[in-house]
Amino acid sequence: MTHMRGTNHEKSEMEQENSKILLKERYDLLKWLTNVEMRSPNFLIPVQIANYVESLPMCKLAVSPKCDRVALMSYARQLDIYQISGEILEHESSVQVLEEMSPEYCLLQFSASSNLLLSSRSTPHIDVFDNMGAYCYDIPLEIHEGIFDVNKAICGMQTVANHFTQSSDKFTEILYVLQYSGVFSAFKIGRLSKYSRMWSVQLDIGQTGSFIVLPQYSLLLVSAHHKESTSVTPPAGLCSFRLMDMDPYVEPIRISTPEGGFFSRLPFSTSFMTYLPKLSLSFESQLLVTVATSGSLYLFEIPSLRVKFQFNFISGPRPIEACFVDTDEIAVIYDNGYLLRCQIDDLEEKMYSMKMKSKKQLDEPDDHKDIYSEHTVMVSPAQREIFLLSAQGDNTFLREAAHKRVQLAGQLWLYTVWNSFKKLLGMAMGEPAEQLQMATHIAKFEFALIHSPTRTLQELFNRTLVEHDYTRARELAETYDTIDSDVVLKSEWRDKCSKNKVTVEDVEAILKRIGDSEWIAEQCANADSDDFEVHKALIDLGLSLGESSVTWQIRLLHHWRMLEVCRIKGDVDTYMIARKGSCLDAALAFAHNGDIDSLTRIIESNMTVMKRHQKRILSAIPTCTSPTKYEILMPRLLSEDGEEEQWELEEQHDDGICERLHQILREHPDSEALIRNINVGNVEDEGDFNYVEWIRETLPKIDFECGLTDICVNLLRIAIERGYEDLIHEMGIWERYAQYIRICSSVSESITSFQDSSVKSFVDRFARLLDSELISFAEEVTGLIEWKVNTSESESEDVTPEIRLQKAITLLLKATNERDTKVLVAFRTARPDVVDDHVILEVLLNMTSTGADLMKSLGDLPVDKYSNVTSSLGSLMSRGVKMTFKSIFESMKE
Repeated sequence: MTHMRGTNHEKSEMEQENSKILLKERYDLLKWLTNVEMRSPNFLIPVQIANYVESLPMCKLAVSPKCDRVALMSYARQLDIYQISGEILEHESSVQVLEEMSPEYCLLQFSASSNLLLSSRSTPHIDVFDNMGAYCYDIPLEIHEGIFDVNKAICGMQTVANHFTQSSDKFTEILYVLQYSGVFSAFKIGRLSKYSRMWSVQLDIGQTGSFIVLPQYSLLLVSAHHKESTSVTPPAGLCSFRLMDMDPYVEPIRISTPEGGFFSRLPFSTSFMTYLPKLSLSFESQLLVTVATSGSLYLFEIPSLRVKFQFNFISGPRPIEACFVDTDEIAVIYDNGYLLRCQIDDLEEKMYSMKMKSKKQLDEPDDHKDIYSEHTVMVSPAQREIFLLSAQGDNTFLREAAHKRVQLAGQLWLYTVWNSFKKLLGMAMGEPAEQLQMATHIAKFEFALIHSPTRTLQELFNRTLVEHDYTRARELAETYDTIDSDVVLKSEWRDKCSKNKVTVEDVEAILKRIGDSEWIAEQCANADSDDFEVHKALIDLGLSLGESSVTWQIRLLHHWRMLEVCRIKGDVDTYMIARKGSCLDAALAFAHNGDIDSLTRIIESNMTVMKRHQKRILSAIPTCTSPTKYEILMPRLLSEDGEEEQWELEEQHDDGICERLHQILREHPDSEALIRNINVGNVEDEGDFNYVEWIRETLPKIDFECGLTDICVNLLRIAIERGYEDLIHEMGIWERYAQYIRICSSVSESITSFQDSSVKSFVDRFARLLDSELISFAEEVTGLIEWKVNTSESESEDVTPEIRLQKAITLLLKATNERDTKVLVAFRTARPDVVDDHVILEVLLNMTSTGADLMKSLGDLPVDKYSNVTSSLGSLMSRGVKMTFKSIFESMKE
């Protein structure tokens, strides 16, 4: 126990050490190809918004805060919900959402509770689904005419728990919504209760881009569009408001004044506006990181909004997005697809180091780099979790759609005019009329969904074991000293055993490499397999361990001898059952199953164990088994003095198993109980085996259980042949009994009732047989009645057995020859000494047949004594007179 406590303590220390080591993982969850049909750019959208939104992947990604579900909204507005199982996505549902003219300006995200999925439209509406993709309801923000206006579009959504819920309030969450125009709204939402509008206010800070609500500070932070300048107030255009529970609901703290105007929104405008499209709050709500559309990165302190760090982008790889991954770790993704993950204290150094890197340096292979496509977005729904959606394909078109909008629009308009001209010309020439359509561009993209979590070494190691990724687990064990390779090997071995996939190679490559010899011996003794070679390899390995305990050595030697017996028949299941019990248990099981070959084998190789249990073994053999099959297992009387040979078997010494057990007993006297347990278990040794008594006990048992009297006769014959002549008397009785059962097919008869029955009961039983049966067994029936007469006491000493036999036969023939003499003829032919003329006359006088039937019966008789009766019968028949034999015989006598 002290050793175990020490081992557990060391294991706990190793796990604590592993929990301090953080590893960054990357898993490809999903990849797919799709074609995106893109329309002409909208010039009324401000450049800073269009440049950012239209350069993102043409697919929306949302991950639940619980990290158990992923939602993907395609450009064609197909919503797919996946459940995350380990690092595998399982598709749950697919929903076709209403078509959109500007789907790139729609948002998709889960609610804070993970129970609802929110999807915004470009005409400000919010569709609410449950987390399985079932549509619940929609929330209209304002009345619209179905025309896309980016100012009214939704630029941000956030849900928080409804802490003000009353007993009658069915709304579980509060939804905050911000539009590009600066309208900020709040709703109470639920799944079945739908929604309730709380309030809506205009922030009066011009165009907005993103927001975040901090309930613990009653603070609202909103990003305002602004001209990038070092003197902008507030920094990065991040405005702050105080949230209140009453009108006016939102009170400005520090805000910016609207800049630019209508001309700043035009694609050819010279004014350069920027904003913060996303805000990421640290998990302790003390820091906020964001990247402006211009590429500048800001790190704010919360709630003071003091700028802790600022990176102004000028040249080089441009930051696109930043978010908190851990309490002190930030992830930044660049426009070249590079993902930078670093500690907050190292952020400034890493950012400037990234700025100085050339394109060639970025393309060089580096184990620490994480490269994605140029069009990638990331979502961090929970601590140490990052999901990335990247798009590869027609990147040139995406770049033109975002930055060369006028040129692309001109191209699409020229295509539209040219195609329309051709259609109109064709219609003028008599071709069918076709609807004129605006030209679109088809772009082909390959999307990839990647999961890049941060795991502690212990978490990763445990996960590899749960997911049965033993290759990775071994790599971790080889890389880190705090990972015990034995844990990996043991888990892999247990996994293979549970799936019954153990091979001989696994015994060498996995089990043999484990350092715990006691554990190895236990597995060698308990592992299951369908292959005898695997079991042999396990036994060899277990017996080769010098450090394992004597208990396992004894158990494995027992398994070895069971293996040698069972592999002859090739039945692995029998072996796995037999090894669990004692050697005697196995022998009794073989006997019970009628497996005489295996039984013989186990006795030959373990005679010293079996010699005291011969009666128990023979008694276990099914009574329906022919004794000739197990004759060699019976004793033989060698002399009149009673000297016996116990078996007709030669003792086999397979690989010296018994000798090795004896050696263990000599070296470890305290192992006697263990060895006896695998030999005979708790069964006591039998006394001297009285074979004759066993035969006498077994015969009624065979008769009762299976009714096969021939087996009883064979068993007696074998015993007599083996010198046990005391059974000759029983042989005569059982032979007659077997004959009786064979003739009468009696199910309820027993040897006792057969011996106790009277002559009359014999006659009555035979009288119920069919005539054909009596004819076939005439001699046997007569012999049985004769035997019964000779073995039964007579009521009168003056009556001889011969007379009694004739009387019994006469009764039988009278009962069976009333209409014809077929049975009489058969008995006369079989035993003329018994069926004499007197018996024939008695039977004829008892007949009831007349006319032709009587004539035929008399003609069949093998005697001519009644020819005068036959002639008289003929005369009577010619006159139409029908008389019985008795009538004719008595009339002639008179």
